[in-house]
Amino acid sequence: MNLVYCRSCGKQINDGAAFCGYCGQAQEKPEASSVATMTDNSNENQAISQPSSEYAENPVTTSSNASIETQPAPEAEAAKPESGPAELAEKAKISIKALLTKGSKLWKIILPAAAVIIVAFILGFNTLKLTFMPELYLAGSIENTGKIIEKRVTESNYSVFGTLFDAMKDGTVLVGFELPEDAGDAAGSTISLSMNTNVKNKDFSLAGKWDLDGDIYDISLYLDEKRVAVASDAFLKGTAYGVELEDFGRKFKKTELYDELPSYAADQIIDLFENLYDIMNIEPDKKDSNSASGIIREFMRSVEFESNRNISEKVNGKKIKCNEMVYKFDQDDLITLISDLSELYLESSIMNDIMNIADYTDSDLSYYYREFADSGLEELEDYLTGDFELRFYTNGKEQLIKIVFDGTVEFEWEGEVRIVCTMDFGADPAKSSEYIFSITAETEYGDPSEIEVVWDLSKDGNELSDIIEVMANDGYWEETISIQAVRDRKSGEFEFLMEADGYQALEIKGSLKTGSNSFELLIDSIEADDGYFYVDDINLTISAKKGAKFSNVKYVDLLSMDMDDLEDLAESIEDAFYDSDLYEFLYY
Repeated sequence: MNLVYCRSCGKQINDGAAFCGYCGQAQEKPEASSVATMTDNSNENQAISQPSSEYAENPVTTSSNASIETQPAPEAEAAKPESGPAELAEKAKISIKALLTKGSKLWKIILPAAAVIIVAFILGFNTLKLTFMPELYLAGSIENTGKIIEKRVTESNYSVFGTLFDAMKDGTVLVGFELPEDAGDAAGSTISLSMNTNVKNKDFSLAGKWDLDGDIYDISLYLDEKRVAVASDAFLKGTAYGVELEDFGRKFKKTELYDELPSYAADQIIDLFENLYDIMNIEPDKKDSNSASGIIREFMRSVEFESNRNISEKVNGKKIKCNEMVYKFDQDDLITLISDLSELYLESSIMNDIMNIADYTDSDLSYYYREFADSGLEELEDYLTGDFELRFYTNGKEQLIKIVFDGTVEFEWEGEVRIVCTMDFGADPAKSSEYIFSITAETEYGDPSEIEVVWDLSKDGNELSDIIEVMANDGYWEETISIQAVRDRKSGEFEFLMEADGYQALEIKGSLKTGSNSFELLIDSIEADDGYFYVDDINLTISAKKGAKFSNVKYVDLLSMDMDDLEDLAESIEDAFYDSDLYEFLYY
């Protein structure tokens, strides 16, 4: 064996090694005289790295668990290799080590190639989803834009409405104001109304208080699915009185009070409390919403669908490249959808309960709703005609940027009317300051009518500005209504302004402080009709806070009291009222 040294690091290596086992540098090929060549006329001259057939059936395994597969010699007389199994294993180790060595040239090829493949996959994933899974792509885009809109609403001045609605489901809402100086003897007195609500647990309380020159007049009402009670420190000496709602009619008929009252009055009392019990015990059908979603999903899957990539579409006034997904359907498809949803809600438990309550109270709601359900679909079948399209547009960030509904409705007095409804969130909903919503109705007899709503949300330092403009145009007249809400986020100074074609309809000034789960609005002044009506120093406070707390209310059951006790209670309330400053204020 000849002594061979690496041409790069100078270390001694095996004769014929392809790579240096120390630095990994590739070595020059041996001279032609030292290498056996393959010819057509010689079976002896096989490549020296080719193992013989006796080693081919048992591949050599290195210490690194890498298996090296071998091929048998073409003929039995094939020459044995110059290296045995041990030397082959060593060469395998050297080759693997050279491949993993930092200085190997292979890494300079593998790493950039891998990076290109990864980047191409990431960039092309949305395209792949749009091509092969358009519905999944659209669902993801809707979800992403939905989160952006939710964040936008949370950050706007109108977020107080969301907090207010949440507090009305589970929380506390407080309204209080101070009477102005021109209120006579009541000037400077304060009135407050507080409401605690927990819809899920069906707990409600309402408390009113009037501070009249230091004298407190109060009344509190408590209500849940089982009972109703009332309390007052001023008139009931802190004792609560109430009744159980369940089976109220049967219990009430056993009392002396029922026998003493006129029959019509007694029946009205029974109807009042039984209706209240029905309302408090409505149980929504949890399957309703899911079933509705299922109906809509089935509708979307049953109609014609197509997707188009890299089309040109006008978004927020500018043409951009975007992706389009189109659902196409006709009047029969739409009527079937409306019919299925209508039938679902008509048969739901909550709707049946509402209709029953309407019947109990002699409300016309039940009649009108059922009348609409019976005849509405027939009228829709007459009005709806032609084909409809529901188009969704998305950007490269997998965001929904525009929705368009395009269809034709036929009216007896107008003929065919093409209606186009558009929701435009801008090329990038997260960065767009304007969201645009519009409805256009076009007939064959005149210019199209259009209603456009533009919501502009902008920030300038501490100033947060919400501007909603409503523009209406029927081809003959135009009108613009502007609603502005401007707030200094640091000081809380707040101004609300409503204008109609430049005419000031309403202006409210005060302060607004918001938190993650609460807000407090203080109104100082109200001006309306361009200064014709003006009130200063109102000191009206509206606040809301999520999360309500209820304590267990103990009360005396009115149905357990005899007539003497009830008469004593009535006299006590009457005496407390006549002896109070409130009586003098109201009647003198």
